[in-house]
Amino acid sequence: MDCRTNDAFNGWALDGVSRGGHIPGAVDFSADWLKANDKEKLAEILKIKGIIPEKNTIIYDANDIDSKEIAVYLHKNGIQNIYFSNVK
Repeated sequence: MDCRTNDAFNGWALDGVSRGGHIPGAVDFSADWLKANDKEKLAEILKIKGIIPEKNTIIYDANDIDSKEIAVYLHKNGIQNIYFSNVK
């Protein structure tokens, strides 16, 4: 799960990374989406993107801040198998 901005996911080299884009097979779930405060919509997006309790979830970002925020959100929503990586 790529929790960077959608621009970074889609190919822009942002946040000090050497190149833009995402890891093949990654899904985007930007930490910025948590600011929307629409819990029902966010829960729906998790399911649509296949982020469910039965799967392992690897989270990555460019600053270690967004991934921790996303991990807290996921944990509160029943996702337990959470792992971290960094793209720098």
